[in-house]
Amino acid sequence: MTKTVYIDPATRVEGHAKLNIQFNDAGAFEKVEFQCYEPPRGFERLFIGMIGEEVPRLAAKICGICYSAHCVAAVQAIENAWGVEPPEDAIKLRELMLLANLLQSHILHFTFLAMPDFLCDNPQEKNFVGLLNKHKELVEASVKLRAVGQKLTEILGGRQIHPATVVPGGMTKSLNKDEVEKITANINEAKVLVETLKNCAEKVMEAKASLLEKFGKIDSHFLCLRQKQHLTLCNADLELSTRDGRIIVMKPEKYSKLVRERVVDYSFIKQPYLDETGLEDGLIRVGPLARVNRCEWNNKLLRKFDKAFPRPSQSTLAYNIARTIEIEECLKRIEEVINDGVGKHVRETVKPREGHGVGIVEAPRGLLFHCYSTDRQGIVTEANVIAPTTQNALAIEKSAEAAARERFAGKAYERITRDDLDSIEMVVRAYDPCLSCSVHLVRIKRGL
Repeated sequence: MTKTVYIDPATRVEGHAKLNIQFNDAGAFEKVEFQCYEPPRGFERLFIGMIGEEVPRLAAKICGICYSAHCVAAVQAIENAWGVEPPEDAIKLRELMLLANLLQSHILHFTFLAMPDFLCDNPQEKNFVGLLNKHKELVEASVKLRAVGQKLTEILGGRQIHPATVVPGGMTKSLNKDEVEKITANINEAKVLVETLKNCAEKVMEAKASLLEKFGKIDSHFLCLRQKQHLTLCNADLELSTRDGRIIVMKPEKYSKLVRERVVDYSFIKQPYLDETGLEDGLIRVGPLARVNRCEWNNKLLRKFDKAFPRPSQSTLAYNIARTIEIEECLKRIEEVINDGVGKHVRETVKPREGHGVGIVEAPRGLLFHCYSTDRQGIVTEANVIAPTTQNALAIEKSAEAAARERFAGKAYERITRDDLDSIEMVVRAYDPCLSCSVHLVRIKRGL
């Protein structure tokens, strides 16, 4: 008789999910199912019938963590459908919003969700309280650093969560002199605070080198926006890095033809894969590791990353270190944009029309895809949203399966320990899954 061990719920992740670890009749490990039971939230259906101007405001409410990414991806899709080119100053402000969003999200995951696994040895202390007791300096620096991201979002978006200043045609506000000075002061403070996180990442790389490089490792393709000399979160071509070393560059509009989604009967998350290679060979991953694998940034921590995980790295746990690299690059890019100057021309007049548009940005967890069709009055007639966690869903499952296969090698069902299960959960956590983002719509087919 087959047996199943459940990790329920998966902890230190956003939303609700569990792992079903299955063993065969002989008691040997067989497979893992990553089951998300976060209720489908219907956003793709809610957009239907809505005037295009309102879409970015509702899209921001898809998530309480990735709000700016959803907002900007949605407005890009509407603008693309209506043939609108926003002013350069508005594009800069939106980029700053995406950077602020990434900053607060990455810090939340690195310190409060991931680091207890690496810095707290006692299983009973692998939580925020245990981390605070052992590494107070890291926690304090992270709280202050995350506040910087929230303050920037408030300045740019009108409020710290669910920004309201992004509209088709540009932005509803520009930056005044006082706001620029506040952003500059916050970034100067953040550049000091980030050193604590970098030191922590370096120590973890040294102390846990073998674990980070090998545990839960899988082979996949990677998909991201083409990285320039700086961290690039928007307004760039797509870049597919294949497992056999090829680099394929394409326009964002090709995404819907590149990726196919499959439905599984045990989870509300669809599992995307590369259409041209099929399910077995089409495993894709997005997010910090995909971006860092393809970047050319001048970064000291990145050079150490290269020695620990020669790029292109397939190491799942390397996601945690890649986030720290991006935190520093995020601060650099914010400073570059501010120093370059942001003018006052932030909005163009728009005229709704019939059309079809795609918007793709890099959210903290990876590529975020919004796609809308509108009628002649600018009313949404079709909507599709594919979040980063959706794209990583199959990889999360396969990484957990790889970790379980290693952990349970030669071990019978009866000998499984809590430590075994904690280690598998750690691999899932490396992706920083945002499960509320990943479930938008489910169609129920009823029999006759």
